[in-house]
Parts: sequence; structure tokens; C-alpha cells
Amino acid sequence: MGLGRLFDQPLPVVIVVLAALLLFGAPSLPSIARSVGQSLRIFKAEADHIRDGSRTPGTTPERRTAEPGDPVDKPAAPDPADQR
Repeated sequence: MGLGRLFDQPLPVVIVVLAALLLFGAPSLPSIARSVGQSLRIFKAEADHIRDGSRTPGTTPERRTAEPGDPVDKPAAPDPADQR
């Protein structure tokens, strides 16, 4: 039995729902379903953007080359505890 045919009949669906109730408890299931739905919407939107080749403004960070006089990040001072 393939994974695609798993939910063709109602009995496997009922078993999966009961197992989810036992594992996670009834109060947490709505929040889990909400977060899964939100994740699927984000995934679908990103897949559409990749497929279309379009990007929304602000999704890709702009690259900028360093100019003379720009501040340079100095490395952090070594931790004395690491030198033991």
C-alpha cells in the first residue's frame, strides 16, 4: 500500500486523528494545525516565486562593497577562560 493510497478510506484517517489526539492532546492540536497551515502557505508562496522567477522587494539583501573610511568590525577580545 503506497503512501498516496493511505487516505483513500476513512479508517486510516480516523486512526491518524486518534493517534494525534493521544500524542499531543486536544488543547494543542489547533495551534499545531495553525502553524502547519501557515508553514504550508509560506512554502507555497516561496515555491511560486521561484517558479515565476519573481521576487518581492526586500527578500534579497542588497550587497554593497566597502568604501574607504567605512568602520571595520574588530574581532572580539579573546576570552581568558579559553586560554587555559
